[in-house]
Amino acid sequence: MKKILLVFTLLTGLLANAPAVAQNNGGGDRQFPSFEQFMAEKICFLVKEMKLNAADSTKFISVYQELQREKGQLMMKYRGTRDVIRKIRRGETVADSLYIKVVNIDAQVQAEDAQLELKYIDRFAKVLTPKQLFDYRQAEKKFKNNLMQRRPKREEDASRRFRRSPYDTEAAPPVKN
Repeated sequence: MKKILLVFTLLTGLLANAPAVAQNNGGGDRQFPSFEQFMAEKICFLVKEMKLNAADSTKFISVYQELQREKGQLMMKYRGTRDVIRKIRRGETVADSLYIKVVNIDAQVQAEDAQLELKYIDRFAKVLTPKQLFDYRQAEKKFKNNLMQRRPKREEDASRRFRRSPYDTEAAPPVKN
């Protein structure tokens, strides 16, 4: 009971700092939680999956939040490439050198992220048992998989939207070029 009360108190504290207004997805009815609410949900999931007691969960959450802050700083360091990626996804023409730059930066981000993970595995090992550490890594993967399954399916782009399936009985409308 104490464990449940502590986790509830921690999550309430996290959510109290989160803005109450959710973002709207551009006119649709679907509401998205704030980043703080998302992280509170993720932490609650990880603690539950790892079966941590109150003391261990407090230590874990502290180290986990430090890791997330450092990952956020890493992403901010490379945020300029997001504009280039957006242009590419919209089908805008970009120089070949930008493609190479984006690929190199993506590889650099992945390498630095992996270095952070290794650094924090040592930090987590100081507050978790080896089994809990293993459970943490598995819970991270499980959360990611659950998130991918819950996300709304994006509409296919126009070039694929009207592609005829071998099972269609009606003709597909022509695609305008």
